[in-house]
Amino acid sequence: MVALSLSKRSARIEQAEIRAMSIECEKAGGINLAQGVCDTQVPLLIGENAHRGIENGINSYSRFDGLVELREAIAQKIGLYNGIDADPETEIVVSAGSTGAFYCTCLALLDPGDEVILFEPYYGKSREHASCGGGGSCLRHPSAP
Repeated sequence: MVALSLSKRSARIEQAEIRAMSIECEKAGGINLAQGVCDTQVPLLIGENAHRGIENGINSYSRFDGLVELREAIAQKIGLYNGIDADPETEIVVSAGSTGAFYCTCLALLDPGDEVILFEPYYGKSREHASCGGGGSCLRHPSAP
C-alpha cells in the first residue's frame, strides 16, 4: 500500500492574515470591515435568477475557464473599449477570484528558481503563492512618477 503525504511546498501554506483577522472578529462578535463580507440581503433579481437556474438544472460545475457566454462578452467588450482582439475560446479565462487565479497561474508557469517581481503594495498572499509555485520572490518598490 502506498502511503500518501503532503508535498514539501504545502508546509509553506499559511492562513491569510485577513482571514485570520475575520476569524478573530467572529470570535469577538465584532463587525468585520476587512474582508468584503456582506451582510445585506441578496437583491431580488439575483435571487430570482439563481432560483430559475436551479429549477432549469443549471447546477453543475462550469468549464474550468468560465462560461462561454461570459468569455464572449468579455472579448467583445475589450475589443470595443480597448482595441484588443482576443479569442474567447483560447485567450480569455474567467476565475472565481483573483487570489485563486494568481495561485493557479504560479503553479502552472513557475519552476524552481524562477524570479517573480511583485510591485508594492501587493496582496500579502501573493509572495507565498509565487514561492509555492516554485519561483523565488524579488520585491521592488515602484518608483515615483
